[in-house]
Amino acid sequence: MGIIERRESEKEAIREKIFDSASKLILELGYEKLSIRKLAKDIEYSPAMIYNYFKNKDDIIKAITSDNYHRIFKELLCIDFISMTPKTALKTGLLKLSQLLLKRREHFKATLLSGVNATDEASNDNEAMNLLILILKRGVTLGDFVIDNTKFTAVLLTTGVFGMVNMIVLNNIYDENIINTTINSYVEILVKGVGK
Repeated sequence: MGIIERRESEKEAIREKIFDSASKLILELGYEKLSIRKLAKDIEYSPAMIYNYFKNKDDIIKAITSDNYHRIFKELLCIDFISMTPKTALKTGLLKLSQLLLKRREHFKATLLSGVNATDEASNDNEAMNLLILILKRGVTLGDFVIDNTKFTAVLLTTGVFGMVNMIVLNNIYDENIINTTINSYVEILVKGVGK
């Protein structure tokens, strides 16, 4: 590993420390009581070092949100949905989206509780949404789905998944059986809702 790669790796490690600590402090103290000074003390760095990475605590929340969505989209785009039937692709995609959102639940919960509107940060990557629209269009063409507006339906489906995950996270549900049953049942309802 060269000097540039090592520096990038170190910067990424510091960003992760900041994300983890900010999420922890929001869950413990609430967003209003989060400060750069408290965050710096928690990770044993100076406030100036944190300001090298972020302008303020809102900027940290937006970065956490953007980072999480980028990771999710990257993983979703690695799945070969095109080789699946549209119903299987839709179900697989919605299940995977749910699982990926819950994978970093503390970050997700902290961003929800912060009240900071970070949707612009999250919507910069439209590739995943375009893939969902493509799956829905294929389903319509093959007669699997009955949809008038695939783009609007894609937004409704992803919003539904986010709402379901919000419910799991904000109600502190950690029981894997309950989570899996909830996710599978909800995704099944969504898929049936667009089908014939």
